[in-house]
Amino acid sequence: GCMEFIDQLRERNARKVEAFCAVLVELDPWVADASLAADAKGLSAHDKVQLMLSDLLSTELRAVDRVGRHTPETFLLVLADTTSIQTVWVLHRIRESMHYGQWSAVRTKAAGVSKTPTLTMSVAQYRAGETAEQMLLRLEAALQHGHATGRDQIVIAEDLKH
Repeated sequence: GCMEFIDQLRERNARKVEAFCAVLVELDPWVADASLAADAKGLSAHDKVQLMLSDLLSTELRAVDRVGRHTPETFLLVLADTTSIQTVWVLHRIRESMHYGQWSAVRTKAAGVSKTPTLTMSVAQYRAGETAEQMLLRLEAALQHGHATGRDQIVIAEDLKH
């Protein structure tokens, strides 16, 4: 549904220029504390956290925005009538929300330090004439840049040299 939504926004942009953005969101690698073991339904700690992230993303976005899966490990968000700078503020709010509420129960062990899981996210604002697939390629390149340069960050595709 997200790719169809991107195409709808592209068509609308051709008639009336309105910014919109797409985002890839991925949990950084983490190891769960033993307290987050598999439950009676057979959900692993990883599956539980993916479901929590899905709920968080749906809660933090507006009704006009879309959340879907890009890959089993990556969420695709589409934010209508939003510039990349505005989108970054939304993504900061999502990251902050992970430090509170139910996320405080999800602790990770990394180098002996216990903390909440982190996210690497990429943002791309639509460029006039660009296809949904081209936009997605820019998003994927920005996400890979985020992984390669330390994770736990937000990378704006337009800031990268292509």
